[in-house]
This record gives sequence, structure tokens and C-alpha cells, in this order.
Amino acid sequence: MTYIWNRMDRLPKDKMPHVVKDCFNEWYQQETKNLHKLNDNEKRLLNLRVAKQLRCMNENLERLGYAND
Repeated sequence: MTYIWNRMDRLPKDKMPHVVKDCFNEWYQQETKNLHKLNDNEKRLLNLRVAKQLRCMNENLERLGYAND
């Protein structure tokens, strides 16, 4: 799956970085809304996926010059 924060270079400059952070937060809320229903292994996998995507988003923001926004 491709996430907007992995394709930031395609977004209009006037939307950056707010739309990316909003999209990430919306995705995070969607992913974690049923966290209480997951078993320990599923929670671990979810945490790994979220950490990976957060790292990708932060690396891409930094690469495009939005590190401190």
C-alpha cells in the first residue's frame, strides 16, 4: 500500500506539511481504533507498522525541508 507521506514530492507546496500530518493522524486513528480487540502478537505487528510509517514520514519531511514544522 502506498501512503501519502511516502509520496510527498507529488503534493502541492502550499499543502505541505499540514495535509501529510493530518493524513497520517487520520490513518493512525483508523489503525488503532480496535486496538483493544487485538491479541498481543497483533498489537506488536501494528506497533511495528505504525513505527515504520512514522519513520518514513519523518524522513520524507526532513528530506523535503520540513523537519521543524
